[in-house]
Amino acid sequence: MKGTIRRILSVVLSILIMISVYIPATAATSRGFSYEVVSGSTSVRITGYTGIEADVIIPDIIDGRTVVEISSGAFASHSGIRSVTISSNVLRVMKDSFSNCTALESVVIPASVSSIGDSAFAGCVALKNVTISSASTAIGYYAFEGCTALEEITIPSTRIGYAAFRNCTALESIRLLDSVQTVGRYAFDSTAWYKSQPKGLLSLGNVVYSYTGEDEHVVIPAGARCIADYAFYGTSVKSVVLPDGLYYIGSYAFSECKNMQYISVPESVISIGTRAIGYVENTAVKGFIVYCYSDSTAEAWAENNSLDTYIIDDCEHQYTDWQITVEPDCLAEGSEMHRCIKCNKTENQVVAAKGHAWSGWVTISELSCTTDGIKRRTCTVCAVTEDDVTLTKGHEWNEWTVTKEPDCVNDGERNHTCTVCGTVSVEIYPALGHEWIKNETTDSDGWFVTAAPTCDEIGTMSRICIVCNSTENTGIPATGHKANEWIVIKDPTAIIPGEKQGECIVCGETFIAEIPVISTELPDDVMMLTLASGAKISFNENRTCIYGVQPGTTVNDVLIQFDYPGHIIVTDTQPNQLAGDDIIGSGCFLFLVRTNPETGEKEPVDTTCVIIKGDLNGDGDISASDAREALRASAKLTTLLSPYFLAGDLNGDNSITAGEARKILRVSSKLDTF
Repeated sequence: MKGTIRRILSVVLSILIMISVYIPATAATSRGFSYEVVSGSTSVRITGYTGIEADVIIPDIIDGRTVVEISSGAFASHSGIRSVTISSNVLRVMKDSFSNCTALESVVIPASVSSIGDSAFAGCVALKNVTISSASTAIGYYAFEGCTALEEITIPSTRIGYAAFRNCTALESIRLLDSVQTVGRYAFDSTAWYKSQPKGLLSLGNVVYSYTGEDEHVVIPAGARCIADYAFYGTSVKSVVLPDGLYYIGSYAFSECKNMQYISVPESVISIGTRAIGYVENTAVKGFIVYCYSDSTAEAWAENNSLDTYIIDDCEHQYTDWQITVEPDCLAEGSEMHRCIKCNKTENQVVAAKGHAWSGWVTISELSCTTDGIKRRTCTVCAVTEDDVTLTKGHEWNEWTVTKEPDCVNDGERNHTCTVCGTVSVEIYPALGHEWIKNETTDSDGWFVTAAPTCDEIGTMSRICIVCNSTENTGIPATGHKANEWIVIKDPTAIIPGEKQGECIVCGETFIAEIPVISTELPDDVMMLTLASGAKISFNENRTCIYGVQPGTTVNDVLIQFDYPGHIIVTDTQPNQLAGDDIIGSGCFLFLVRTNPETGEKEPVDTTCVIIKGDLNGDGDISASDAREALRASAKLTTLLSPYFLAGDLNGDNSITAGEARKILRVSSKLDTF
C-alpha cells in the first residue's frame, strides 16, 4: 500500500513540476510579423508573416524584445517574398521556416545563427544567392534540397547535414572552407557538380566526398582534411591510404567495405564517426586491424568499437619501394608514397616535374623585309609550343629616282628600290599649280575684265598662266538696280513680304523690290506671362505648352499683358473659338495675337496648349472622374492624348501612377492641393 501511495505521489509531483516549468507563450503581431513572447523572457520567436514587403528584413527588436528565433514553418510557402535578411540577434532558423517560398531569390544568414533547421529552405526554386557568414552555423538535413536555381555557394559551416543540397540541379560551383568537419550522405548528390565528375575519388576542396571508382587500392592525396559520411560505403576497396593532416573521418565512411581487413589512421585524426571503420552489416569485423599511434583518437575509437589495434609508435619500419601516387608532368610536381609492411604507416614525398621534351625547331615563317622570322618547337609530351622570333629590320632603300616631273595640273612621280628584296616604292609629287600673269592695275590674282557687268547682266573676266598658257574664265555678278526714291506697292505683314517700286539711277529702268515681313515673335527668353489678374502662367522648355492656368478660368480672365498691343484667341480641341465666360480646360489652345501697327491687321505671335494639373477630361475642373481616368491610365487600361496625359503626370516623370491618381482624388475633394 505504501508503495502504491509513493508511486501516486511521484506521478503527481511530476505533473506539478511540468506545470511549473511550462509557461504558455504570449502571441502578438507587429509590422506584419507574428511572434511569441515567453513570459518573463526578454526574447521572442517569429512565428508567421502577413506583411506585403517583398524584401523582408527580420528585425533585431520587436516591441522592445530581442528576436532570437524563426519558428518552424514561420514563412513556409509564402509566394510573395523575394529576399530575406536575418538580423544579427537571431540564433536559430528552425525546421521548414522558409520551405517552398517559390519567389525567394536571396537570403543572408548572419554569424549569430548557430543552426539552420531541417528543410529550412527546401523547395525554394528561385533561390540564387545564399550567404552563410559563420563556421559555427550547422546546416540541417534537406536544408536547401531542391533549390534548382542555385548555381554557386561558399560554405564555412562545420556541419553539413544529410541531403542538404541534393537536387540543386544548377549547383555547379561549391566551395567548402577548411572549417568543414562533417558532410552528410547525399549532401551534394544530383547537383550539376556531382553529375560532371568522372568516376573515381570525388573531392570538394579538402573534403573527400565519395568514391565511385573500381580500384581496390586507393590513395587519398595529401591535403585532405575531412572524409564525408558514407564516402566509401559498400565499395570493393581493399586498402585506403590516409594522408597525414587528415582530421575528420565521417560516420559509415568505410562501413560495408567487405574486402577491407585493415586501415592505418594518421595521428592527426581527431574525430571518427559512428561505425566509420571495420563494420559490415552493422557489426564490428573480427580480425580487422586499426594501425594507429598510442593515446591517439584512432586507438580509443578502435577499443570502444572492439576492433584490434596495432600501435605504430615502436615499429621498426620496413618500407616498400616508392610508388607514384600523382604523376608529375612537364611543369607540375607529382608525389610518391611508400608503406611499412609491418604497420602500414605511409610516407609521402614530392616528385620533381619532368620538364618539357622538345622536338626540333620548325620554320613557321621566313625572315623578310616585312615579316618576322619564326621558328617553333613542340613538347612531345604535353604539346606546348615555344617560338623563337627574329624581328624584321625593314627595307633597305636606294636613292630616289624621279620618273615623271609634275606640271601645273598633273602630279609627278619618283621611286626607290629595296636592295634586299627588290620591292619598289612609288611616291607622288603634287601638281605645281598655275602661275598667273599679274594684273598690275587691279592686283587681283591676274584677273582681267573682258566684259563689264550691267545692272541686270553678269560680266566676265579671264587670266592666263605664264607657264602653260592655260586660260581661266569667271563671271562678275550684275551690279543690280539702284534707286533714290521708292513707292510702296504692297505693305508687308507678319507672314507675307511687301513690294516697292523704284527707278534705277544707273540705267533708268523701272523695277520692283521686296519688303521683308514684319517680325512679331516673342523674345526667346520670355518664359512667363502675367494675366490681368496678376497671376503668372509659364511656358514649358520649348514653349509648346503653358502651365499655371487655374481650374475655372474663363476666357475673360485671360488678358495677357504685352509690351506692345496684343491679345489672345482661345479655342477648344475641335477647334471652336471660345469667348466671354467660356471655361478654359486642358487641351485648349491659346493663340497669342498682336495688331500690326502699320496695317492694323491681327497677326499670330505664338501658339501654345493649356495644361491644367489634374484636369484629364479637359472640362477645366478637377473631379473624381479625372482621378478615375488617371487610375485607369496607371493600370494601362486606357491611352490618353498628350495634353491629358501631361495633366495627369504630376511629377513630370513621363508616367501616371496610382499615387498620382490618389493625389488628384484628394485635390478634387479639397483635402489637398497641387
